[in-house]
Amino acid sequence: MWEHLDRLVGISHIENEAARKVFLSEFSSVEEHLSLVFHRYLEKKKIKIWINGLEIKPWDPFMKDSEGGQLICNEFLDNSNVHVKCYVLPHISKIKKDKRESAKTEKWYGLQGFYIYRNERLLLYADWLGLFSKNEHYKNARILIDISNQLDHDWKIDIKKATASPPVNVRKDLVRLGKMTRLAAGGVYRFRGNQVMLDDSIKSFDFQPVWKATKKRDGAFEYFINEEHPVLNKIMNNEVVEKKDIKTILKLIGETTPVEAIIQNYSENPESAELRSEQRELENGTIQLAKLMFKSLQKSGLSNEIAIKQILRIEPFNEYPQIIEYLN
Repeated sequence: MWEHLDRLVGISHIENEAARKVFLSEFSSVEEHLSLVFHRYLEKKKIKIWINGLEIKPWDPFMKDSEGGQLICNEFLDNSNVHVKCYVLPHISKIKKDKRESAKTEKWYGLQGFYIYRNERLLLYADWLGLFSKNEHYKNARILIDISNQLDHDWKIDIKKATASPPVNVRKDLVRLGKMTRLAAGGVYRFRGNQVMLDDSIKSFDFQPVWKATKKRDGAFEYFINEEHPVLNKIMNNEVVEKKDIKTILKLIGETTPVEAIIQNYSENPESAELRSEQRELENGTIQLAKLMFKSLQKSGLSNEIAIKQILRIEPFNEYPQIIEYLN
């Protein structure tokens, strides 16, 4: 039992609001730490921990009871002295909005990696142990490693339990299991990313995405709207396009923007995955749009000079200063 923790707030008076906030913030961090480090003890009712009369609940980093989560591997290494379980968390869309805070979804990037336990007590967590680097694409990957008391020296676990280095005889297996888990974690986002497809990948009418992509010679992706999409195709073939049709198109494009596919492609090849080329050719469609906008601004009473300035402030016309030559 710990009582009278005066060093947290010094000689501050009980009514000092600033000191009270510091005190509560520290206790919140302690609660979060204990609920994770001893979560397996708490889950099995081996111990109970209270802070100011409130019992701490366990926080399971592997979300074993969640819908959509996966245990993709369960292996024993090093003559059964090391037990490894590989987990892939569900896609965030599978987690109800009111549960996302407790699942710490906003921290998933930092929480990916290996979790090392000794006698079910968490020693080191959210660390790829120098075998991999953290990546947005693999933030759903978490790997549980159980070791025995006798392996502290072999794993180079320091007295603060803040660092660890797997021995050579298990390192190769951890790389193998890590790659497999990261691949499965990437698949969670790859599945969600099917809302965008490569231009040459659609061979039937089974699926028509709103967005498509073309892979260029340098490996970069260029994203564009699929004009063959049934909704877009129907509207564009109407003799008259009404205001509500425009709203439908804009809403459809906004709701299906392939954010996850873009992140995935960038994560896998950051050197070449540029969203835009540095130099783009001025197309006739862009010129015609600029002319329509120019005429509209003229009719509203603006002078040619002001109208041109306005156009050059509008995307994508701002990328083509030479478009002035086509406005008169």
